[in-house]
Amino acid sequence: MKDSISLAREYRAYLRGCSSCNLIWFGEAPPKEIFWEISLAILELNQRRPSTQELFDNGVLISHSCCPECLARSSSGEKFRAKQEKEGYSPCFGSARHGYCDQVGCKYRLLCIWDENLHPEKKAYYDRLHAMMDAHQPLAHTILRV
Repeated sequence: MKDSISLAREYRAYLRGCSSCNLIWFGEAPPKEIFWEISLAILELNQRRPSTQELFDNGVLISHSCCPECLARSSSGEKFRAKQEKEGYSPCFGSARHGYCDQVGCKYRLLCIWDENLHPEKKAYYDRLHAMMDAHQPLAHTILRV
């Protein structure tokens, strides 16, 4: 079996990473036959949180952006909350958890509940990822989980 770095390098087209916290997730769903193998590699990488430089040095060139958790904590998150309030919604950007948000008409809703309509296998993966992160990062309980 290949190590997680090798798998990430081989299947990098399916991966995205956060430039702030180094969390790695699926950017696009991989073929079903490799889904669980890549999922386990992502879980292992997310436990270690290799730096962007470490990934680069090992040939893992994945697209980096900002995960929903870091976006919620950023100044952009504050701007989204101010816009929500101005538009008559609860200023709750970044507080949705496990796909639940009652602000149905809010135009920022999909950023908060980006995993709501996932394929069942992908949803199971993210549920396991949430549990792992909750167990290892208790301070993150109040922020949006990815």
